[in-house]
Amino acid sequence: MQINKQLLDFSIIERIVGCKQNQKKYLVAKDIISSIGLDKSCLNKMFIDWAGVDLDTFLLGINTNCLEKFSNHSELSLFDIINNDETFRNKHFDKPSKYINTIFLDEFKKNNTVIYYQYSVSIFGEVLVAFTEKGVCYLGFHDDKEEAVFLLKLRFKDILLIEKEVVHQLNILKLLNNESSGFQKIDLHLNCTKFQLNVWKELLNIPFGSLTTYGTIAEKVGNKNAVRAVGTAIGANPIAFVIPCHRVVHQSGMYGNYRWGAARKIAMLGWEVAQKHQ
Repeated sequence: MQINKQLLDFSIIERIVGCKQNQKKYLVAKDIISSIGLDKSCLNKMFIDWAGVDLDTFLLGINTNCLEKFSNHSELSLFDIINNDETFRNKHFDKPSKYINTIFLDEFKKNNTVIYYQYSVSIFGEVLVAFTEKGVCYLGFHDDKEEAVFLLKLRFKDILLIEKEVVHQLNILKLLNNESSGFQKIDLHLNCTKFQLNVWKELLNIPFGSLTTYGTIAEKVGNKNAVRAVGTAIGANPIAFVIPCHRVVHQSGMYGNYRWGAARKIAMLGWEVAQKHQ
């Protein structure tokens, strides 16, 4: 089945990029071929099907040696950093805010709210998407459906949850799978503090395929000393990928942790810059 192949391919990709977690040495194709047990032509086809670039090009994008240059240049594309040794310049990239229609802010009331959810497959693995009548209230990557639903119930205690495929969920999958045909802007339904909202709005200003740092976000929300608080707010983001917390890295250039898996974060960043590299 196609879905099983998609999951199998991404599990291999996660194994590959997982070797990059907080390491500064380059990943090279020959080492990957040896550890994964697939020949290079097979891996090239897998990465071209998934990201549109071959293995070597993808590895060029995620090797953190290239990110060492990032420490003095916020909000640069990875391939800008790689391809410009002397001059760093920003290119025009779409900001994720262009995909957002309205952000609704209010509490989820026990007697007045129904949440619909669906567990699906995306190019970044299995994903649980949840909606109210107002918009997306949760999007998270989970490898186990039962655990995902259990955590969703803990998050939205005493709220009626119904498993049902709705048009909003199909729209989210279009965004996750880079399908522009028929895509409509997304409404979000969030329950958060003012500080969290300010941080998440700054995340929405990070262009596709680009990076920024926790310190830069802290400065933009008006308190350059609030790096730890910013990190906590970023870690509490309930809408993966759409609110792109994966685009925030450490000042040192290290990718850092990610609520839905550090390897997934690296894969997502590599996939994004691969789209821009084509």
